[in-house]
Amino acid sequence: MEMTTKKASDDERPSARAEKPVELKHQHPKNVREQVNGVDDNGRRVISIIQDEPVSYLAICKACQAADKARMSGPPNIAHFESTMFLIPESQYDGMIARAYVASRYPDAENVVHQFSAEKLSYVKGAQVVVITRRGKNGKIGPRYKRTKDEEGTFYDQEQPPELYLDEIVESDPVVVDQHINVTPGTMYSEQSADFSQLVARLAERAVPFRIAPPNPPDKLYVMRLNS
Repeated sequence: MEMTTKKASDDERPSARAEKPVELKHQHPKNVREQVNGVDDNGRRVISIIQDEPVSYLAICKACQAADKARMSGPPNIAHFESTMFLIPESQYDGMIARAYVASRYPDAENVVHQFSAEKLSYVKGAQVVVITRRGKNGKIGPRYKRTKDEEGTFYDQEQPPELYLDEIVESDPVVVDQHINVTPGTMYSEQSADFSQLVARLAERAVPFRIAPPNPPDKLYVMRLNS
């Protein structure tokens, strides 16, 4: 009996099959930090290394980048503007671009600032922070000034309108304040205290390439500014 080989149709060939999209996974490092447990008999601090809260956002993570893109391409989803703070860069031009972005996407925004008091923020019921940072496009930041000729043919530096660079802005997911504050209740011998380090860490992750600069006592304000 003569055997015949069935020729694979185009639909059956591996090259013609629809490839399944690659599922992006968050790959974030696990951090550790020092914890002071007290002092020894000689007055030296007793320090232990403990596991810190895992990084919740990483600017170079492909999954985080995809989530940012999906969030920003979708409809605005921020409610309760009275308890929402939009944190923008301190630097003048980057701040102007961030403000222009917020004004365009959230015209009802009430609190657009480059510095904040963590303590006062903790008093606001349902408070949340949305970090508005500028990361550029394909890793490059557009120039503030462009060499231009005037009517007389003289070159001068013309400042570019902030609206030109709205596509360089990254809007974070809302960071819910009370989820990242550790409160130590007061006793008969001590006042209640609050640890804001985890809140600041979560905001700092989303502020890249900017940082959240700590207060300079007696000032109590954190500032979103450049690393330089």
